[in-house]
Amino acid sequence: VRLYRLTLDPYVGRNDIPPRYNISPTQTVPIVHNDADGNEIAEDARWWLVPWWAKEMPKAAMFNARIETVATSGAFKDAFKSKRCLIPADGFYE
Repeated sequence: VRLYRLTLDPYVGRNDIPPRYNISPTQTVPIVHNDADGNEIAEDARWWLVPWWAKEMPKAAMFNARIETVATSGAFKDAFKSKRCLIPADGFYE
């Protein structure tokens, strides 16, 4: 399957991804991202942010950045600049 030049081979033929009408922070979701070599890969990941400077897993999940400060916030600026992924979906609401 090709989608915007992304090969989603790990998800082809999978029938264990149930439809969901809501995805909440800290849940595991399918994502597409680049690996260290720049190759697009699809895998499951937990939706939250562990800041680069954290010495251990945080007790509270970080996931809600404000557009006004996301590029300058100590917790989000590195991830906003270069750590992105796609979350396949066929709808969105807030």
